Amino acid sequence: MPSDISLEDLFEELNSISLRFLSYKPRTEYEVSQRLSKELLKETSLSSGEKEGLIERVLHHLRGLNLIDDLEYANSYIEEQKKKSVPKGPQYIRQFLRKKGIPKEMIEKSLITTYSAEDEADSIQKVLKKRSKQDPAKMIAYLRQRGFSYNVIN
Repeated sequence: MPSDISLEDLFEELNSISLRFLSYKPRTEYEVSQRLSKELLKETSLSSGEKEGLIERVLHHLRGLNLIDDLEYANSYIEEQKKKSVPKGPQYIRQFLRKKGIPKEMIEKSLITTYSAEDEADSIQKVLKKRSKQDPAKMIAYLRQRGFSYNVIN
């Protein structure tokens, strides 16, 4: 990006970059924000406040177009994990979504509405069917590593 570019042109450029970034797969606000921050590192003529303002403006625009929605991202990820042949448990899901920058409250809300205790028990059953010949102690350790709670495993 040239350094003598206007703020409006820079907004359009960042918007284009973010649309390309989102075209590959769904992303969280945090991921888009980090990508835009990386782009703006090259832009030395702007203050950090102007950079933050531009990023927030692009994020606001993308939210308005429903292209980024962290709650929808979390719900979709949880549903995807439940459908896998070897699913992940709620602890793993929490950790993964936190790394993606989704707020803790939003993750908990999503888990409450999308991942019931029955879902967790069903997921454990899927894993047990695949690994039925394994030593019970190793199986418990494996389930814990996949993010299942100890209370539900027993």
